[in-house]
Amino acid sequence: MLRHYLKTAIRSLARRKLYFAINTIGLSFGVAISLILFVFVINEWSFDRSHEKGDQIFRVVQWDYTSDTYEQEQKWWSDEQEGIRKRDVTLGVGYHLNEVLPEVKNATRFSGFSGYVKKDEKWLAERWHFVDSSFFEMFSFQVIDAEGPEFFRKIQGVVISKQTAQKYFGNERAIGKELFIATSVDGPEDQRNYATESSIFKVAAVVDVPDNSSIQFDFLIQYRAKKGYSDFSSDRGLMFNSGNRHTTFVELNAASDHVAADKKVNDELKEVYAQTIDLLRDRRKLSEANPVMAFELMPLKDVHFSTAVGNSPLQTKSRINTLILLSIGLLILFIVSINCVTLNLGTLGMRVNEFGVRKIVGAQKRQLSWQMYTEASIQLFIALLFAITIIQFLSGVFNNVTGGSVSLIGDWALFAALGLGLFAILSLVIGFFPLLVVFRMKLTQFLKGRNTYRVRPRLIKSVIGFQFALGLLLFVVVINMKDQLVYLLNKDMGFDKESVLVIEDLGGQSNLFKREASAIPGVENVSLTNSSLFAKGMFAIFWKDSETNKFTNVFMSTVDEEFMETLDIKLDSGRFFQNSPFDVTNSVLVNQTFYQMLKKADDFSGKYKDKQIVGVISDFNLMPLTKKVEPLVVNFNPSTSKGYNNAYIKLSGDNNVPEVIKSLETSWNRLYPDRLFAFNFLDEKISSEYATFEKMVNAVTYLSVLAIVFSCMGLFGLMSILVMNRLKEIGIRKVFGASISQIYLLLSRDFALMVLIAGSVIAYPAWRIMENWLENFAYTDNQFTSLFLIGVGVVTGLCLAIVSFHTLRTARINPVDYLRYE
Repeated sequence: MLRHYLKTAIRSLARRKLYFAINTIGLSFGVAISLILFVFVINEWSFDRSHEKGDQIFRVVQWDYTSDTYEQEQKWWSDEQEGIRKRDVTLGVGYHLNEVLPEVKNATRFSGFSGYVKKDEKWLAERWHFVDSSFFEMFSFQVIDAEGPEFFRKIQGVVISKQTAQKYFGNERAIGKELFIATSVDGPEDQRNYATESSIFKVAAVVDVPDNSSIQFDFLIQYRAKKGYSDFSSDRGLMFNSGNRHTTFVELNAASDHVAADKKVNDELKEVYAQTIDLLRDRRKLSEANPVMAFELMPLKDVHFSTAVGNSPLQTKSRINTLILLSIGLLILFIVSINCVTLNLGTLGMRVNEFGVRKIVGAQKRQLSWQMYTEASIQLFIALLFAITIIQFLSGVFNNVTGGSVSLIGDWALFAALGLGLFAILSLVIGFFPLLVVFRMKLTQFLKGRNTYRVRPRLIKSVIGFQFALGLLLFVVVINMKDQLVYLLNKDMGFDKESVLVIEDLGGQSNLFKREASAIPGVENVSLTNSSLFAKGMFAIFWKDSETNKFTNVFMSTVDEEFMETLDIKLDSGRFFQNSPFDVTNSVLVNQTFYQMLKKADDFSGKYKDKQIVGVISDFNLMPLTKKVEPLVVNFNPSTSKGYNNAYIKLSGDNNVPEVIKSLETSWNRLYPDRLFAFNFLDEKISSEYATFEKMVNAVTYLSVLAIVFSCMGLFGLMSILVMNRLKEIGIRKVFGASISQIYLLLSRDFALMVLIAGSVIAYPAWRIMENWLENFAYTDNQFTSLFLIGVGVVTGLCLAIVSFHTLRTARINPVDYLRYE
């Protein structure tokens, strides 16, 4: 019997080659793309789930309530809240909780540090992390090789990732090998400022750091190895009140209740910081109802999506991005499934004789069911075979676009489980609806010669309209997102970012490097600064706006006298720095935003603290354009003894850039012989700040285009069925003299109207989605109306193009061929 079902199903599908091809192509790509998206989302939600004690590990997060007008409810698409700052805790919190609370079994800290590691007589800029010796007692990273079970007890031991082991030691065993680690390599050997008591560390273990871990590292060094840590750890004031923040994790006892432990932690730390809370309430003029400070035990499984915690060394992502991709995956799967169902419904008209004969000879509902489900299963099976090849190709493209790590080989078990699940569900769905129609076919009508079946026009229009409404909604949202991305990448940020090189980590010989770089032909200007753009490495203070009664960050930067000229930052009033003793010790520049804040104070006298404001510069963006211009104070120090950190080198417009870079590298190698030369172009550096956002927009763009394409494929197949159902009508119209344009209007007007109705239906939802999404940006290019019309126009054009194809093909028919038997 099964053999009969298979043979009949194959013959039936072979007679409908066009529709079978449309279904197979649509299902193959739809299933492949959906599976990739589902695996990606599952991987994102699986972050940090591999640790054996994961349910007992929590991150300690501090909440600062910076004003009395804070929003107490966060938006569903973001964990940021107005008037509330979330950040890591001070150095002593984890140790204290472990000492005083019986619910806390263990604690560890995790903080990043930049410096240099020696390799082949060159110092490579690296980033390592300091942790406590209890780190591997809490977290279960797979140890590939180690010197013993207690490998992380020695103070001079370093744990490295397997990628780092390959980078520094190749195929040799890394255990016991020495690594030279330093924060600076400027000056004589005995004057170098090392991060630890000893610059020599021995590799104690090599571990595997999985991609789905929020904690990513190359080198792990114990906190005890930090220079001066023993003195620092004995100072309670520094342990609890230092400005330095450290990511802190605590392990609760297995029997501990998270909610109860969270309350105890909050109460205990509020008591520890009682004086600080009173001081901040008084300084910020906050009400008694304002908690000022609170603490949260964040479950480890939620850490990956905790993007609101500032300056986190952990790998975090926006939760909403994964939900968007999940929704698109479901939408694409829905579209291709509906296409398959409606095409199968439409082709039933070709099979009325077959089902009529089956009913006459006594076919039961059970047998008809098996036949329909067999056909659906064959379609899906073939589609899944093609989908495997498509996944192998598209997963690499998807990873390049999104930065994901989806792999058919690496995630084969997940792909297999999801593929089997989709096969079971879709085969039932695709076979069920045509089966209902077959059950409703009446044998008496077949015997009377009424052996035709047509899909109801309203059903087709409703299905296609719903498809296009969803696809159009996605398309309109995407072109608005794309427009916002282009706007951010091209917006004037208040300074000249073109043809500017950035060289970082200069150190003590920065002034000498500036003199040599300035003499190179093709270099227009060179400026030095102790902080980079986007407020990285920039010191900030808390300042209260006397008008709004809210606190805000005021960033501090130290530059030389040529910084403004190099980046072409405009002067609103006053003057720039001059290389004079007065400016070195007694003057500052402020930006327009901070100047307006200062002017609101009744006692403003043209000074910032005890320094004279000699100039007000135009606002320029220190941070990505998701945030507004921050208040800024610029200090002047042309000859700092420690040297500047960064150089900004403006190139002239008519220079040979490769030659200039080669000359800069020559000067670098002469001044820093044991360090690699590295640089960035400022415009590329700025663009990299939007890399995650850009990848997300690109991914959604490609997927939305595919959703529209799949909708058009369904429309193409259904139009061919509708035309077939109306061939006799069209033949009669041609006999009576109907022109091609009249036939075109007959076939196209309903579908054009359908797309326009779909556009009107999704207009408000699309507008609300974009309004909410654009709230994440301080600067927006909201062109919703024009872009909405463009989106509707594009989709309508595609719809009419498909109708035109069928119209021209139908116009060539000879009406005699369809009317000779009437």
